[in-house]
Amino acid sequence: MKSTKESLSFFEDISIVFTANNGLECLQKLSENKNTDLILMDIDMPKQNGIEATALIKRKYPQVKIIMLTVFDNDEQIFNAIQAGADGYLLKDDEPKTLYNAIPKTLT
Repeated sequence: MKSTKESLSFFEDISIVFTANNGLECLQKLSENKNTDLILMDIDMPKQNGIEATALIKRKYPQVKIIMLTVFDNDEQIFNAIQAGADGYLLKDDEPKTLYNAIPKTLT
C-alpha cells in the first residue's frame, strides 16, 4: 500500500488519516478514527484479507466507503468484494490519476 500512499501524496486535497498492514489493524485504527470517509482496501492481506475486513467494516461503519485494490483482474475476488460491501475496485497498477478521480466519485 506504500506505493498507493506515495501516489496520492501528489494530490494536495487528499488527506491520508492512517495506513494498516492487515484487516485487523485496519479495523482497530478505524475504531480510533471514526471520521474516516473512505478506505482503500487491498484484497490480499495477512491475518484478515480485505474481503473479510470489508464485510466487518460495512456492518459496523456502513457510512464508510471502500475501494478495493487488487493486483489481478479476478472476477471471483471482485464479485466477493462487492458482495462484502465494497463500493468499487481498481487495479493496483492503474495510474494515480485514475485512483484520484475514483475517490470523489465513490464518495458521492
